[in-house]
Amino acid sequence: LANRRYFLQQAQVALSRHGAGRCVVVMIDVDHFKRVNDQQGHQAGDAALQAVASHLQASVRPQDLLARFGGDEFVALLTDVTAEHALDVVTRIPDVRHLAGAAGKLSLSVGWALHGDTLDELLAHADVALYAAKAAGRGRAVAAHQRPDESAPLTVAPHAAVPPATGPYGPAAPVPHGATSTGAAPDGPAGVLAVPAPSVQIPAARSAGGRVVGGARALRHAIEHDQLTLHYQPKITAADGSVHGVEALVRWVHPQHGLRYPDAFLPQVEALGLMPALTDRVLAMALDQLRAWEADGLPALSAAVNLSGSGVSDLVLATRVQQALADRGLPGSRLIVEVTEQRLVEDLAGAGEALGELRRHGVRVSLDNFGSGVSSLTCLRDLPIDELKPDRALVAPVVDDARSAALVQGTIGFAHAVGLPMVAQGVEDLATAEQLTRFGCDVLQGYALARPMPAGQVAHWLHERAVLA
Repeated sequence: LANRRYFLQQAQVALSRHGAGRCVVVMIDVDHFKRVNDQQGHQAGDAALQAVASHLQASVRPQDLLARFGGDEFVALLTDVTAEHALDVVTRIPDVRHLAGAAGKLSLSVGWALHGDTLDELLAHADVALYAAKAAGRGRAVAAHQRPDESAPLTVAPHAAVPPATGPYGPAAPVPHGATSTGAAPDGPAGVLAVPAPSVQIPAARSAGGRVVGGARALRHAIEHDQLTLHYQPKITAADGSVHGVEALVRWVHPQHGLRYPDAFLPQVEALGLMPALTDRVLAMALDQLRAWEADGLPALSAAVNLSGSGVSDLVLATRVQQALADRGLPGSRLIVEVTEQRLVEDLAGAGEALGELRRHGVRVSLDNFGSGVSSLTCLRDLPIDELKPDRALVAPVVDDARSAALVQGTIGFAHAVGLPMVAQGVEDLATAEQLTRFGCDVLQGYALARPMPAGQVAHWLHERAVLA
């Protein structure tokens, strides 16, 4: 097969000859390919990739351009083609059940695009569709559609029937909440499963200065190739000043733009369906760090990890969390998941079931930004919550504003009345810390006590506290 460089050169020539309106870009990714290498070895992995490549060559015409784009990803340019023919091609691609060996137990996710003025646009749109296919459960094809209004966001929609998982390398993700399994596709082969994916709007990931800092490929690369790092902000027990635990805060060490904070990339991570992968990566990094600190003789800390977006209702998450804890020999009590009430109210029933599973494994649940939504009491009544963490906007004016002070004091009393500890975030000065302590707040977190810091600085910070104590 052609390589990435050759594809980009020849695709540019083809687009100039045929026009972007008569060309379709198809991105193909081998789902869970790493499992083949891990379980059967690289020789089996190479054989599987060769079988997939042969399958793809048989799926396109001789005049089409097919290349290995990198690793377990392929790309095709269908030239001088109608949408109907493109649909016929991408419908066939995901089904690899006829392949021998490990390849026949794999599945392929496909994203394709036929709207775009340039090769870069076609590739970007196909990339978005590819990750939407993965978010919808993998092993399926999704098309990207650009609305006539160029300012409108890109949307993606399913257009191909796909095979169900048939073996250990098939799609591991369930049909997402809200999607429906419709059985045999009307126009597809017998026994083929069709699963519609929801439309997705893709916001751009931007730097603090408003510059775009990455697309789907860049974000996936960041998650899979150690461009993410965690900073840890200590939480302090108000009564005695002891370290209660830490909150793990994700950062993206972007190769061009440097350290990026979550608000610069999390919206796009969520929209692209990459949040489960990001959550798993952050969880693994945080738990590994707990083990490393313990091996260095530091106290057995707990770590809080933010659970965002669709992960709040992800029933499979509890299984993944339990496995991650077991792999490291850590009890569930060492982990806290923080969820915002804005996300919870979107699906109270689903969130309650998913969070309940986590708690059965000993993981604690913190209700973050409590008081910022419209259903705080409903969340407390219907969901398994272990602690309250009020919105920082409620905490900030507690010293200077009598009404805010009364609200915070009342919230602390309310939390204690229902048997929940209170964690105050956004404690920016010592006066606020002292006031909250007088009110009976249980745990304090904020710049007045400790800023978020890399893992290595946490050890130094803990050592200094021990010496001063």
